Amino acid sequence: MMRQENEEKSYSGKVKTLEILNSETAKMIFRDDITAGDGAKKDNLNGKGALNARMTEILFNLLTSSGIPTHILKKEDDITFLVRPLKIFPVEVVIRNTLAGSICRRYGIPEGEELKKPLLEIFVKDDELHDPLISESVAVSLGYIEEFELGLVKAYAHRVNKVLKHNFDKAGLILVDFKLEFGRDKNGLIWLADELSGDSMRVWDKETRQKLDKDVFRKDLGDVLEGYRTLEKRLSEIEFEPLREPLNVNIIITPKEGIPNPGGNVVKRAIENFGINTQSVRLGKFIQISFQENLESRNWKEEFHKVNNELLTNPLIEVFKIQIR
Repeated sequence: MMRQENEEKSYSGKVKTLEILNSETAKMIFRDDITAGDGAKKDNLNGKGALNARMTEILFNLLTSSGIPTHILKKEDDITFLVRPLKIFPVEVVIRNTLAGSICRRYGIPEGEELKKPLLEIFVKDDELHDPLISESVAVSLGYIEEFELGLVKAYAHRVNKVLKHNFDKAGLILVDFKLEFGRDKNGLIWLADELSGDSMRVWDKETRQKLDKDVFRKDLGDVLEGYRTLEKRLSEIEFEPLREPLNVNIIITPKEGIPNPGGNVVKRAIENFGINTQSVRLGKFIQISFQENLESRNWKEEFHKVNNELLTNPLIEVFKIQIR
């Protein structure tokens, strides 16, 4: 939604304005605009900006207390935040807990069924192309995001979902789905960006299934601000419970090609004793590390490569791969 790039001094999106103050700080200003259908439908609703800013403040405070690195520094007034300037990835992440919206149209399935487990999807941020769904391998191959960064973004997104879904349930709300944007700061660290409000998520009342989000505007179902006010009131009244989930990192270490691997040869012969022909077997090491601290203070990629190169592997004869779970 917001393209935060240090070389730009100001950027006006569909519903927010970003002003770069310096290399450390920018202003994110919420406006009263509302749009749908890639901007084809639009209006200006008095007070909407302040409502979305308040919801964003509530939810980002919860996420920060749950160890999620966010771009918000502080709230300056009813519609303005001071934030970290970021270079936003040109892809956004959508987490789905219940079937609704484009996934129903895509597969011809009815709205409302809860998914067996949360579904994470990646979309290109391009209004002219109508934000197409892409695979993870395409996102990496086209250079939209590095493979390591994508793993970290996915881990952050799933933690965000677990925290929000748990607390929305306490407020009598169903968190149907929501979208997230992430970006890099000047040091290469990754932060959750943009906002969280009725504009960027689908939320239903738990008892009545009443929609309290932008679908009210999209589908002409009534007063969208009434839904936003209900959502903000419910969220502001509950006692939030921060959740801290471990960040699990798997490190797979294998011998380089051409390096003798006697252990692999032993396993190869054992497998072939079962009548299964194999080309080769390479035996390596699997290490899993779990982290439970706040994540924003770490340059994960740099630190993991340093640990692997100086401690866990012998760079002369071994290679490693990092998987974030």
